[in-house]
Formats: sequence, structure tokens, C-alpha cells
Amino acid sequence: MDEMLQAASSRALATLIAAKGLDLEEMGTEEVAEGLARMAASQAMQERSDELAKAGVELASRGAEELEAAAVAADVAKGMAAEGVGEVAEGAADLGASETMSEVAEALEESED
Repeated sequence: MDEMLQAASSRALATLIAAKGLDLEEMGTEEVAEGLARMAASQAMQERSDELAKAGVELASRGAEELEAAAVAADVAKGMAAEGVGEVAEGAADLGASETMSEVAEALEESED
């Protein structure tokens, strides 16, 4: 009788272990599927990261070129401003000379009368 009980309990234990084994197999399959999905997502993110890095380098390069062009434009603008100030000063001197000449001419006309 002990042998029968032992055989029955061994059989029950084997059935339980087999059922747990199937549960573990199913969980393992799910974990593998999740891992593969994560790897695919990671690969896609890596590709997008590479694209963004390349775009960032291109934008930085364009920005540097635009900064250089802006510096040149600023230098030209400063030169034009200095030239404009010079022309204003020259015009003011001409205007002053013209006023003086006009006053002298008026004084001469009055003295002739």
C-alpha cells in the first residue's frame, strides 16, 4: 500500500511540476517577446538619435556660417556709419561756410549802398 501511495503522490507531484513547467515556459516566451520588442524599439530610437545628431551638426554648421556673415555685415555697417558721420560733418562744415559767405555777401551789399 505504501508503494501505491508513493506512486500516486509521485504522479501528482510530476503532474504539478509539469504544469509549473508549462507556466514557466509560457512566461519565458512572453519575456523573450518583450525583449525582442524592446530591442526593436531601441534600434529605432538609435536610428532616430543618429538622424537628430546629424541634423544638429548641420544646423550648428549653418549657424556658424550665419554668425560669420553677420560679423561681416556688422563690420560693413560700422564702416557705412562712420562714413555717414563723416559726410554729416562735411555737410555741416559746408553749411557753416555757406552761411558765413552769405553773411559776408550781405554785408558787402550793404556797404556798397
